[in-house]
Amino acid sequence: MARREEGSLQPRNRKYPWDEWFDGRVWVLSREDGDFGTSVWSFRSVVKAAASRREYIVATRVESPGEGEPKILRIQRVDPPREEDHEEEEERVDNHHLRELGYDDTPQPFGNGYSPF
Repeated sequence: MARREEGSLQPRNRKYPWDEWFDGRVWVLSREDGDFGTSVWSFRSVVKAAASRREYIVATRVESPGEGEPKILRIQRVDPPREEDHEEEEERVDNHHLRELGYDDTPQPFGNGYSPF
């Protein structure tokens, strides 16, 4: 038999301010300041997983301000180049290379008499 429960199926309150940390600026997170409570290496994995869920790419750097276990993690969201920008750049490079070799890269009408057979 069906029953009703109080509460919500909405995501629970997030423990970490991911939207703020993934704003594109460099963030310095410290275990000693209470930004996270695990080892730096474990938290680095948590950061990467949170970014992946949001389809972001983040750069990380683990630092140790002295002897012993590292205690600082620097993170920054890094936007990848847009795919269409990459394709345009690739085409421009390819066409430039062909012109250097003496090929004419202007489009030719279909049926210009050339046949590869």
